[in-house]
Amino acid sequence: MQEFLWNYFKQTGDIHAYMYLLELSNCFNNKDKLKDDTLREISDDYTDRD
Repeated sequence: MQEFLWNYFKQTGDIHAYMYLLELSNCFNNKDKLKDDTLREISDDYTDRD
């Protein structure tokens, strides 16, 4: 599920998928969790687009 959302976000830039992905990351602490650095980096890039 996370991988699907991640790929969807990368392709579309849909902020809703990104927010849902953050929720999933917060709920599930597993080894496949995306790194916070990467999320922050992308979040910064996304914010800069405005």
